[in-house]
Amino acid sequence: MPELIKNLRQRQKLLAGLSLEKIAGVLEKLSAHFAKKSVRKELLKKLPGITGFSVEMCEAGLQVLSEILSREMILARVNGEFGNLRLLDEFVRTGATGLLQKARPLGVILHIAPGNVFLGIADSIVMALITKNASLIKLSSRDTFFPRYFAAALKSVDEQGIVSSCLDFFESSHDSPELDRICREADGILFWGGAEAMSVYRDKAGLSTRLILNGPRFSLAVAEEACFTDEDYNLLGRDIVMWEQQACSSPQIIYLIGDENKFSRKLNQALAGVLNSFPPGKIPFDERVEIRRERERARIEALERGDAPLFQNRSPDFALIRLYEEGARISPNHRNVFLKKIRTPEDVLTEASDLRPFLQTIGIKISSLSRKLADKLLATGAMRIVPPGRMCEGVPGAPHDGRFLLHELIDFISFEQGTSEKLADILDFARKNSPYYGKIIKPKADLTRIPFLDRDIIRSISPPVSDEILTGPLTGGFYFCSGGTSGNPKYSFYSNDDFFESTEILADIYKQAGINQRDIVANTFIAGNLWTSFLVVNRALMNIGCLNLPIGGNTRTEEIAELVSRFSATAIVGLPSVIISVAEHFRKKKLKSSVRKVLYGGEHMSLEAAAFLRRQMGVTEVRSAGYAIVDSGPIGVQCRHLSGTLHHAISRYNLIEFIRDHKPVPDGETGEIIVTNLSRRLMPVIRFRTGDLGRKVQLDCPCGNRDFVFELLGRCDDTLTIGGMNLLLDDISRAVGKTAGFSPIFQLVARKDGHRERLIIRIERRPDCRMDLRKLEEKFLSILKSEAENIFFSISQGLLNIEIRILDPGAIERIARTGKIRRVIDERR
Repeated sequence: MPELIKNLRQRQKLLAGLSLEKIAGVLEKLSAHFAKKSVRKELLKKLPGITGFSVEMCEAGLQVLSEILSREMILARVNGEFGNLRLLDEFVRTGATGLLQKARPLGVILHIAPGNVFLGIADSIVMALITKNASLIKLSSRDTFFPRYFAAALKSVDEQGIVSSCLDFFESSHDSPELDRICREADGILFWGGAEAMSVYRDKAGLSTRLILNGPRFSLAVAEEACFTDEDYNLLGRDIVMWEQQACSSPQIIYLIGDENKFSRKLNQALAGVLNSFPPGKIPFDERVEIRRERERARIEALERGDAPLFQNRSPDFALIRLYEEGARISPNHRNVFLKKIRTPEDVLTEASDLRPFLQTIGIKISSLSRKLADKLLATGAMRIVPPGRMCEGVPGAPHDGRFLLHELIDFISFEQGTSEKLADILDFARKNSPYYGKIIKPKADLTRIPFLDRDIIRSISPPVSDEILTGPLTGGFYFCSGGTSGNPKYSFYSNDDFFESTEILADIYKQAGINQRDIVANTFIAGNLWTSFLVVNRALMNIGCLNLPIGGNTRTEEIAELVSRFSATAIVGLPSVIISVAEHFRKKKLKSSVRKVLYGGEHMSLEAAAFLRRQMGVTEVRSAGYAIVDSGPIGVQCRHLSGTLHHAISRYNLIEFIRDHKPVPDGETGEIIVTNLSRRLMPVIRFRTGDLGRKVQLDCPCGNRDFVFELLGRCDDTLTIGGMNLLLDDISRAVGKTAGFSPIFQLVARKDGHRERLIIRIERRPDCRMDLRKLEEKFLSILKSEAENIFFSISQGLLNIEIRILDPGAIERIARTGKIRRVIDERR
């Protein structure tokens, strides 16, 4: 016996090295095996005699078995319990903590096989295999055939032989020394059975053996006769019949509100109909005696009270047995169910009080089932509340008896990396898996020697143009866009894991800025066009648990204001220009404001604009919604002690450099912000040029955040963020070049316009241009509309004022040293 455990432990190490996808692939083949007509025909000759079920019931069980083994069901089960399919294969960064976590199998699991439903042992083995544990099965004396047949079938479809080698069997009495030794040495005991046997294994388990006990459970139904349809009777009848009531989710008692005789007549008819699909199986002698005893007891008690029994002698295959004084009893199974009349659903709380430690499922159909009533019924100790027909059906990934069983078959382990370890990890991973990074990153490379990643490079090496930057195939996730709307935008791909992690961090940013579960938050970021902000903010707000008003900044201003007022929003998140327009409408219409918190992003919020919000809407807190870009996600967070453009770095997620002339600048000096995302693996972002200027600030923040503080100082490239958009100079340049009479010399000026913003476009005309300036301006605006449509969208939304100034040649100021002009002047800071 010790050798048995030792050998399984060695085989389990090989199983742990397989991916979940490969294990699911082997089980999918096994699913197809059990779906074959020849296999079912062979099994249906043996299983009825072993299990006591009819051929039809066994056939239904084999159908369920094929479903349990299917790849789709297995992945749904793992995803439902863990929320991440990769967690069983590799370290995954989880939640706002940024910790790497992985599920580690226990090792060797001892299965105490259930003898009531043959599917039980198959499901028990599947759970162990998909969590990469080896299985040692103590066979039930009732059924030694099917577990061994299951193992042989698995071996026949397992080409590598790794999965199938992790199963072994033994037979033993409960009091044998060999069983004692195995229980002490096993890493876990997965038990299915009765209370008496369960206590035996509690005593046998070793100090380090994990007990996963699934003891006796019973279920009941609550029915209101007045609202029961013919379909409901058929569904409840099927719940009673399936697995001959031997499953823990089978109803043992029906608590009835309404006409007892009418209900029993209808249910008897339904049960008689189910007989056509599922004839009764063979009943052991001692259980037939118990059934006869219960029926005779019920007959005598009914006669003593002047009632007729609810069952008839000509229907020996099922029986409704009326309870009078007793609150709850356990049925003798085989389609014999107790019926007890009650006045209200709440009566179940006292009637079933004796079952509280053992109650699993309540099947219920009444005229008014509220969540409040459901909470009351769950006080009985039940783990599930379902409608008729669903009692014996499970949902993949749902808890079993209040627990996630797959969780109990693994340990969650964490790997806490520092910034330097995360950086080394992402650089090594990108070098080995991305064709692009494989060319430019040398083994153990110093970050500062890796070339910068800019907008044009990303555009040329990322989907849909190229897959060169990717480390694997595109699967579930999101395409996001940044850049001009009419020019040449670039795209960034986030896997679902990337997306969820970034929104967890964004939720943490919002919480630090003051948003909590009690807030009603209006999301007024712009939606659509593959933009990130609206989507990620919605998810972040969901993570916080507040009430979300997903309005969208491209809704008409008056409608946004009306919704904010009608739903008494306490906070608004969005672009400053959108929020200012909403505040103006509040002032114009004299709307009542409950807004006290404003979180802005995408643009700078001037002091004048913040003061306007405080004055017009009663806002008390105006804060940055975080510094983030599409390509690398959240970069900075503003706590309650920071204001303006000051942010804490989010060092666990993005590494920040400040660069000038390709060299790091000293602390406190201005440089371009370069970011390396430490988490995204499908599309790594390493040394990306944000185009933003910033500097590190020496500040010990009272909030206790140990990440350094930096200050945003505007743009350094050819992008201007204004009026709720990113405006590319290329878009303006094309419009200028297509306008006859203009030279290619132009300049953009961003200016505060009270509490709003103004874009001034200065353009030098050609010396030979004789066109009327007004007509020239009209012609330019017409061309600009096709080249930079986003400008006119912002104007139409009341987010931006625009002014065209046509100047004489040479009128735009040149830089004396170089003769160049400043393409962008941002006067807002």
